[in-house]
This record gives sequence, C-alpha cells and structure tokens, in this order.
Amino acid sequence: MQYSSSRHSTRLFTLGGLLLLGFYLFSNAYYLSVSRDQLLQNHHTLLKSRVHTAISQVNNYHLLAMSGNMSVQAAQAAARKALRGMRFSDSEYFWITDRSGSVIMHPVFSDMIGKPLRSVTAVENQNLAQNVASLVKEKGNGYLRYNWPKPGFRDAVDKLGYVQHFEPWGWVVGTAVYVDDLYRFFWDEVTVIAITSLVMIFVVLLFWFGVQNRLEDDAPLMTRLRQD
Repeated sequence: MQYSSSRHSTRLFTLGGLLLLGFYLFSNAYYLSVSRDQLLQNHHTLLKSRVHTAISQVNNYHLLAMSGNMSVQAAQAAARKALRGMRFSDSEYFWITDRSGSVIMHPVFSDMIGKPLRSVTAVENQNLAQNVASLVKEKGNGYLRYNWPKPGFRDAVDKLGYVQHFEPWGWVVGTAVYVDDLYRFFWDEVTVIAITSLVMIFVVLLFWFGVQNRLEDDAPLMTRLRQD
C-alpha cells in the first residue's frame, strides 16, 4: 500500500512540475511576442523624440536669425555644425536634406552633399530621396524603412528612420537606427529564456528518472513486505 501511494505521489508531483514548466514556457512565449512588438514601437517613439530635439536646435538658430543676432547664412551654418556633432547610441547621427531629398548635411557621407540620396534604395525598391520628398509633401514628417551600408557588413542593412520638415528653411531633418541592432537585445532575451527553460526541463527529467529508478529498485522489497 505504501509503495502504491509513493508511486501515486510521484506521478502527481511530476505532473505538477510539467504543468508549471508548460505555464512557464507559454508565458515566456507570450512575453517575447509582446516584447518584440513593444521594442519596435518604443524605438518609433524614441526616433521621433530625437528628431524633435534636433529640430529644436535648428529652430534656436532660426530665431537668432529672425532677431537679427545672426545672418540667415551664419545661422544655417551653425545649425548644420551643431547637428553634425550630435550622436546617440554611440554611432547614430542626424542628417539634413531639402524637400526634394537632396543632401544638405551628412556627418558620415560628406561626398553626398548636394546630391540626392540615390546611393541606396528603400525597402520598397524606391529611391530614398523620392521617399523623403513624398513623405514631406504628404505629411511633413514620418517614418521610413530603407537599406543603408553598415560597417562590417558587405550588403546594405535594414534601417528604421524618422524625418521631420523644418518649414522656415525648407530643411528635412532625419535620423535612423539599424533594425538588427534593435533585435539583438530581443534575441539576448530569447537566449536567456531558452537556457533557463532547458535547465528546468533537465531538472524535471532528472528528478523523474531518479524517482522512477528508485521505485524500481525498491519494488522487489515492497513486494516481499506485502507478502509477509
């Protein structure tokens, strides 16, 4: 009787462990699904906020020009210099184009100044300069997905960008982040959860096999005790 009760308790314990493990896996799968979408949404908001900050810088120089403290040309030169030196996330930067998408300031590709952004194409297989021009004409600001060179990669890499029109000067200020950099943090979380899950599965299986072997070893003894 005691042997049968032990087996029953072991099965209930193992079943409970498997149910808890299943709940853990399910809840983390749901968390990762939400986390991936939330990560992208957060960076949409962050990009917009960063461009607003850059636009504020430009507007400060515009106000200096309007007040007569600087000429328009000097104010624009100072604004370009200020944005050229602004960085976030170590390597990301701001650029300036006109309404047609021709480059006014780019801190990395200075040879593109005065030329349309035609060296790389957008994800939708359209010219990036045309995308900027269309977006500014329709909305005045918005998000872009396009491919862009990345150090250490042979092919252009997907970027998420945000641009905003500064109407007084006809400038379009933009910035972007590499999408694979965003998802690198996501996959770090996936790796941690996967390792934790494997450890939990191993512990449950180890316990189950250990108890099963112990019960099998004790089975002859329990049988003799019942006969006696």
